[in-house]
Amino acid sequence: PTLAEPFEGLSGIVTDAGKVTMQWQNVPNLYSFEYKLNGVLQPELLVDVETSYDITSTLSDNADRAIIEITEITYSYPVYGDDGNPTGETKKVSYPANEDMAYIANLK
Repeated sequence: PTLAEPFEGLSGIVTDAGKVTMQWQNVPNLYSFEYKLNGVLQPELLVDVETSYDITSTLSDNADRAIIEITEITYSYPVYGDDGNPTGETKKVSYPANEDMAYIANLK
């Protein structure tokens, strides 16, 4: 499948009142992405219609910065039958993220 709008990665990391949130722009068919936080692979983040995720609880209390690296992106597409109608099933396709999807947020 061809993507009209590929996932471009995070649009920002916001620190506000002790809360650290990573934000992104949702694109059609985006299903999930995997990322490393300070070098540790995190559980797959299902995005559906979400455009932000609070990472505060995964950071150590004395962390000076957060290094976020998106490692894999998964898209979900409807499956169509031979008659051209949707079957109700979906196909998930994963791609490795490009090297431009690494971010540093200074927390202090």
